[in-house]
Amino acid sequence: MLLFTFRFPWNTMVESKLDYDLLTDTTMTMAIVFSVGALILAFAVAQMISNKPDKSDFKSRKTTFFAIGIIIILAFVAYNYFYVSKFIDKAMFSLQFSSLTAFSYLYQMILLMIAIYFISGFVLSKVLKNNKFGTIFP
Repeated sequence: MLLFTFRFPWNTMVESKLDYDLLTDTTMTMAIVFSVGALILAFAVAQMISNKPDKSDFKSRKTTFFAIGIIIILAFVAYNYFYVSKFIDKAMFSLQFSSLTAFSYLYQMILLMIAIYFISGFVLSKVLKNNKFGTIFP
């Protein structure tokens, strides 16, 4: 029984509904991996910012956290728009990866990435109150 199969866009053109479903599963998985990787990167960068007596390090940690989150989401949107959608033959399927309509998979992936990155970052910040990462959301 096939539970999950990766469908990378550089393998073949997406021509059928099965190919499209496999591509959406793969792209959703990549959205989760990118979000978790960005959260790990934000945690590492927050640990590298040194403490300052005037408390300006709090602002730089918060700015860095939000900048990494926005950059990773924009990079993922650009990846879907410029790369993934070019491997889809049917226009109906291609628009799901390149437009921001209310029911497109790109919109759902952005919401998923926001939920994973920002909400998990908030929870992690509250759990690690005595850590440098805990100063992002005081």
